[in-house]
Amino acid sequence: MKYIERKGVRTYYTEHKGEKIDVLFIHGWLHNHTVWAPIEKKIREEGYGTVCVDLRGHGRSDKPKDEKSYRISEFVLDIKKIISQRKKPVILVGHSMGGMIILSLMKKPSKHIHGIVLVNTTYENPANKSTINTFFALQPILEHAIKYLEKKPDFFTQEDINFQKHTSRNLIIQAYEGLKNSRMKSIFSSLYQIIQYNEKDVLETIQVPTLIIGAKKDKLTAVEFSQTMHEKIPHSTLYILHKASHNSHLEEPQTIYTQLNEYLKKTAT
Repeated sequence: MKYIERKGVRTYYTEHKGEKIDVLFIHGWLHNHTVWAPIEKKIREEGYGTVCVDLRGHGRSDKPKDEKSYRISEFVLDIKKIISQRKKPVILVGHSMGGMIILSLMKKPSKHIHGIVLVNTTYENPANKSTINTFFALQPILEHAIKYLEKKPDFFTQEDINFQKHTSRNLIIQAYEGLKNSRMKSIFSSLYQIIQYNEKDVLETIQVPTLIIGAKKDKLTAVEFSQTMHEKIPHSTLYILHKASHNSHLEEPQTIYTQLNEYLKKTAT
């Protein structure tokens, strides 16, 4: 097991060395590193080094009680520390909140970052275009919930959750699995960051090759976000899935792998 530590909080990650450039995978809200398993395995077999992270509050990483520990800036600093330990250039791949973290990181990118891949993600509050925006209209509720949880015990299991062992691709069932080993405080605090998020201004400043993957049936991060990112990010390529929804890397891993591999062949030289 590998961890980096910042301010007493440990972030877990897996690592496999390869002859080619490193690819660092970042999961989304309520997920963990296992969501990338089939894609990561195929990419590794192509000769690339791979790193899969459990974001703080998720999976095997520490789950601090302090609300401020879940600011997007804290996730960014965790990822930057992992990148700083790499001896080779890196491509960042992020799904949903993972992609949001990447966009925030690109405000002051490391020289080691040679490209980014954004999967089912957004540059602003998903509620602005979501077809189920009542889910995201939660700021007042979340503020009260976070304060309430500060004084209450937390109930979560330490069991490892492997998303590849669950055949259902239903968003609700997948979310339930993620809830099993996350503190309620970390869940609410991370969601609170998502609905306050806005990095639209960074899009036009991104200078590395960018692959954007969206899905027509995505009701959480609408495909319009992907289209706008493609219009704004100078060196970007857009691929739209027509049958997948928000968790396209779980629903169509072969398609995501194919697009990622083609992108790497052009970028990781």
